[in-house]
Amino acid sequence: MFFIEAEFRDFLRKAHASTYAGGDKNRLPAPSRPGSTEYQYGEGEFLYHDVYFGSRDFIGQEVVYHYGIPVWAMNYHGCLAPQVEKSVGFVFLRKALLAGAESGEALRGPKEWIEGEFVYTCDYEGHHFTDDLFSFNGQENIYRKTNNYHGGIYRCYFHGGVIS
Repeated sequence: MFFIEAEFRDFLRKAHASTYAGGDKNRLPAPSRPGSTEYQYGEGEFLYHDVYFGSRDFIGQEVVYHYGIPVWAMNYHGCLAPQVEKSVGFVFLRKALLAGAESGEALRGPKEWIEGEFVYTCDYEGHHFTDDLFSFNGQENIYRKTNNYHGGIYRCYFHGGVIS
């Protein structure tokens, strides 16, 4: 199937780097769903669409279309601890997600990424054949570098895979 190939992975990495992780690039000025934030990125026969609701506590979905047909999706839900400024936590998250896209991760950020006082971790597993994008679930976290990473400030669960 085409979407397991390198072409799809490359597109998904570019889409992530060109939307939320890239600092609001390709954010739609008038979202189609009330109260949502939406991003869209297209290249060749692929179109990526991300929509989420909320801010500190959020839920969303990414969908990739191939010639207008939905072929892959990921749902996610997360929250940022109340004692952390959104501008601090989410700026770091965007940097981690962008680092993942730039280093070759197609789903989220790298397994571990450290900058300043924060540590980002991402762990996921595939469930079908040998391709982790076919069917997966995972979790990402942000910790402060204190007390052996016990200072968790952000958590997001995600799952998804191929649509047929």
